[in-house]
Amino acid sequence: MNPHRRGSRSTPSQCFPAAPISELRNAGRSFPTLLAAALLSAACASGEGDASAIDDPVQGGEPPAAPSQTSEAPTPDPTSGEPSAAVSSSGPDPLPQPSDTVPGVGPATPEPQTPAAVDACTRADRLGSFRLYQSAEKTLLAGSVLDRVNPRSDFEVLNESGPCELLGPRTLTCDTPCESGQTCAGDGMCIPTPEKVSVGALTISGLAAPWEVRPNGITKDYSASLADPFPAFAAGDQIELAAGGDFVPAFALSATAVETLTSEQASVPVARGSSASLAWASSGSGTGDVLITFTVNAHGATTGWIECIVPDTGAFDVPEPLVTELIDLGLSGFPRVTVERRSLAATTVEGGCVDFKVASEITLDLEVEGLVSCSTSEECADGQTCSPEFVCGDGE
Repeated sequence: MNPHRRGSRSTPSQCFPAAPISELRNAGRSFPTLLAAALLSAACASGEGDASAIDDPVQGGEPPAAPSQTSEAPTPDPTSGEPSAAVSSSGPDPLPQPSDTVPGVGPATPEPQTPAAVDACTRADRLGSFRLYQSAEKTLLAGSVLDRVNPRSDFEVLNESGPCELLGPRTLTCDTPCESGQTCAGDGMCIPTPEKVSVGALTISGLAAPWEVRPNGITKDYSASLADPFPAFAAGDQIELAAGGDFVPAFALSATAVETLTSEQASVPVARGSSASLAWASSGSGTGDVLITFTVNAHGATTGWIECIVPDTGAFDVPEPLVTELIDLGLSGFPRVTVERRSLAATTVEGGCVDFKVASEITLDLEVEGLVSCSTSEECADGQTCSPEFVCGDGE
């Protein structure tokens, strides 16, 4: 895509302000084109021809055309508050651009940017997230970064109690349907659909062995596993994730590895009018905190869920008012709660915030009073059927 659009000229001899050679080179211009641009620029500078203004996107002219490559907007995962996994793409990556064109003109140097560390990203400014964890005798890394904040990730707070929030999907309305390649950001405003982008190769240091992870060429997701050595890190190790830079400039984040989280609970009783009690083995190290994600409608329409961020004390009661309100929003089969011990680091980048966490989590079943989960009708009582929401009930 050419970042500069040439305006109309009244005569063949008319000049126009030439873009810098480095910008034309980055736009993929060939050597003849660059040579012609250089000669024309020199002619204008010497007074040959009458320079005239052009529409420059940087100066407020017509914006450049949208890229031909598009992908479906990532749907936020309500169980984590983070962008979901892979999305499909309509085509392959653009061809690599030439690295050199005009002798004596070196590669363009991006403007330096110094990321600023923050305690944590908010839902309203999170561009991306990376998660490092160990499971099934493997070390795994997963994450992605968007080119702009997804407005649907800024969930609505329906109620709150102490360190907990009852969250739900935010309703975003646009009276006029958005055009193809756009999404509604609410208040009648359409924006380009957020797409996943590359931040370059990721180098993870502080492990027992060096590890480099590159993005998927189509989806731009970062997903990799390391089987040997295992474990690749131990509690207390300082782990650094450094992004080489691409669409988002280079940045680095460092977090402390946490102890593996364990619990003797197999399930958690849940009922209207009662809090839900959770217990796990406290690390006692004081590193990081615990994120609790509590949902009773994972297989139906997304109606709401509870998130709590609490100290790593080994026990917590999810507040009764939120539990009762969540149940009243709707139920589906196989409700669950995740308890995640995490050490978190975040930094601001152009357009938003990116975070990195080293985590260990468990998932517990929720035994909701009056709810019978099922996969088939054979698992239900006589006269009942298994609904599409995986709940036994009276069938027609």
